[in-house]
Amino acid sequence: MNKRLKNIVFFLLFVLFFVCLFFFVRESSRLFTVRVFELPGNLPAGDSAFLPTSEKGDLYKKKHYFISYSVPDRLSEWVAYELHSTELIKAASRNNKRFKQDMTIPGGVKYSEYTKSGYDRGHLAPAADMAFSDKAMTESFLMSNVAPQLPSFNRGIWNTLESKVRDWARDSEALYVVTGSCWDSTSVSLKETGIPVPCYFYKVIFDTNRKSRGMIVFLMPHSDGLRNSIFDYVITVDSLEVLTGIDFFRQLPDKLEEELESQVRTRLWK
Repeated sequence: MNKRLKNIVFFLLFVLFFVCLFFFVRESSRLFTVRVFELPGNLPAGDSAFLPTSEKGDLYKKKHYFISYSVPDRLSEWVAYELHSTELIKAASRNNKRFKQDMTIPGGVKYSEYTKSGYDRGHLAPAADMAFSDKAMTESFLMSNVAPQLPSFNRGIWNTLESKVRDWARDSEALYVVTGSCWDSTSVSLKETGIPVPCYFYKVIFDTNRKSRGMIVFLMPHSDGLRNSIFDYVITVDSLEVLTGIDFFRQLPDKLEEELESQVRTRLWK
């Protein structure tokens, strides 16, 4: 092979290399870049914007959140509210706040009914999400906003998830948050009270900004010693609806709801 032919071969290999590199970069970008969702500008806003349906409870309105509360079970199946980044500026303290019976609910649970049960009075709407006003903070300590939680769960992985939600809210204009508990006839109950101990807790987060990350759902078994990453417990909204029988985000246009609820886009939330 003479020198001229060698130069031609080298040039062709050089061109082929860069053509392959171009297609590799383009395909990598397509595979590893997850697009955000473009939401319509006329979506509802506020704490009542995306209330789920209720399977076990009746709807009760608080000033800064809504609950679906089962009077027979004396436990909320979910709590829902909108969380703004501006609401994470702490204006109220939880010091001297005590859990109190919700007098708007027939036969509401009393503070003493959890005493010496071995379970924490676990907030569904976290007190730290309600620190923007004294009224909101006080309401978060109503016993209707409480479920029995194992101490290691409440103060461990569940607390980690709650903190992460506030981090996401700081990065966004607004999130819609639904927190719920799952129980059935086989669930154990608090001694002498009949209050069921949930076997699962879940949290659904919807980024309601125009350029949205979509939705992410965490479903966690209520047990001791969960030390995995919170992202090990991510499922789709569709899966949660099958488990609970609850219809989430039915207020969205059908096509958008189907797309958002059927996908897990964890990468956008990490």
